[in-house]
Amino acid sequence: MYADSALSSPGKRAAPSATAAKGASGQAAHQDLPRCTEDGGQRGECGAFNTLRTRVLVLVGTASLACLLALAMLMLGSVRHFGMYALYQQCSSIAAQVVSLHPDLMTRLADDRMGLRDQLRAYLLVQPHVAIQIVDGRGDELLSTGYGGSPTPTTRFDLTAIQDQLTHSPDSPIKIVDPTDAHRPQVLSARPVSADPNGPWVVVTARTTAVAMEMSDIVKAYLLKTGGIATTLALVVGLILTMGVLAILTRPLIFLTRRIDQLRNNLSSGSALSLDDFPFTARRDEIGHLARAFRDTFSRLREETSRVQTTDVRRRDMVASVSHDLRTPLTALMGQLEVVRTKEATLPLEERNRLIDAAFNNAQQLKRLTDALSELGRLENPELVPEFEPIAVHELCDDVASRFMSRAMTQSQSLVVDFPDRLPLARVDAQLLDRALGNLIDNAMRVTPAGGEVRVDLRTERIAGIDAIRIAVRDTGPGVAPEDRARVFERFYQGGGSHRANRGSSGLGLAIVSRVAELHHGRAGLEHPAQGGACFFLVLPLDPDRGEIPTPAQPA
Repeated sequence: MYADSALSSPGKRAAPSATAAKGASGQAAHQDLPRCTEDGGQRGECGAFNTLRTRVLVLVGTASLACLLALAMLMLGSVRHFGMYALYQQCSSIAAQVVSLHPDLMTRLADDRMGLRDQLRAYLLVQPHVAIQIVDGRGDELLSTGYGGSPTPTTRFDLTAIQDQLTHSPDSPIKIVDPTDAHRPQVLSARPVSADPNGPWVVVTARTTAVAMEMSDIVKAYLLKTGGIATTLALVVGLILTMGVLAILTRPLIFLTRRIDQLRNNLSSGSALSLDDFPFTARRDEIGHLARAFRDTFSRLREETSRVQTTDVRRRDMVASVSHDLRTPLTALMGQLEVVRTKEATLPLEERNRLIDAAFNNAQQLKRLTDALSELGRLENPELVPEFEPIAVHELCDDVASRFMSRAMTQSQSLVVDFPDRLPLARVDAQLLDRALGNLIDNAMRVTPAGGEVRVDLRTERIAGIDAIRIAVRDTGPGVAPEDRARVFERFYQGGGSHRANRGSSGLGLAIVSRVAELHHGRAGLEHPAQGGACFFLVLPLDPDRGEIPTPAQPA
């Protein structure tokens, strides 16, 4: 049912990884980034304005200046509005006094026009920028005193509009255009001479240029003092806020930047990365989140660096081991063939056949080694995705064992597969599991003497809440020496003594078994039965998507 295609067929092939290309491009990009020098100089586009501290200072300073400018304009508008209101009140007071103190105003206007003008000019001594006019019911001027006693141009007033504003907004200043300057408004107040609103009116006008002059020195001083206090307070508050923002935002960022630069320098020089004192990781705000993100990133980087270093060491060991394991049978093969070729005429037939058989065995050993290397390389491809499907694992074990039955009979060994009834189906990659079981049975038969037994046991287990199936391959060989037990799943590790001589393998079979277990989210292990021999086992979850089999703590 399950063919042994792990060696003969290419299997699942994945596209080559671009990790090296990405690393090279990332390193080049990192070298192209502009960096500030430690003494405050710059390289590339890095300048003083690129620091967050400078940007915050410029931003807060600009905002403060804008606020001060808006405050000054607001105060200036308030002062002008207050001045116009005060000037309007003065004009209203003068108009009321003229009407109340001169009940015979119209009679005197007819009888003594010049005397009335002189009396009205007396008001101009106190308010020199005020003009007093007497107008008839149509708004035409009857008598006028100029600003500072000078004559004023003839003006016609719109009494209807004036009455309207006095009715609806009696406290708001009335503005008109200055007849001598169209761009300069005037403040106006008016009172009727009699109870008849259609009769004559007293109109008092004042130029707005007199606002500052008409304000009392006390009001000016108060406004200036208030403005100075407000400006000073705004500057102090702005400075405090600026320093607070800098302390809250930039100080932690400066510490983080220094720590990250230190870690980067350690990484560049090959020093160890210590993350124990990474700052601000206990904070619960954005700074703390950023610090924890950097810490976790460097932690993963440290793990990857350690993994790469370990992989590099293993790679060098693997190259040395492969060179040795290839050179030994290849040298023997070349020597045996050379003897057959040079002594073909004088070599006895029996000796010739022995050398050819030995050469064939060495060629088979080379093939096993190259096949194992190819298989391990395929399994360790990070882009390899196992094809899980529900199968009856006991049937797979029967099929794998049946391929070794003739060999077991030739070596006078007993090969037994034992499993309970009604084993559940397990989601596994049949091709990968077939290869792993084949390696375990092959290793067991190599070390089991004639008359010995190789036994394959299956049973279900529940580990850490995960349903799993356990496949154990027991042999009755010499077992594994205590000093070799911790390293039997390493690549090219073959142990020492007679055990290595009996195995005659490439040292990659158990490494492939361990990798297959990892791809199934399980684990591989070694046990030491009391009756002797060795027991290699696989523990695989029935469903790899439901969890990973934990690795037990190693005994001291």
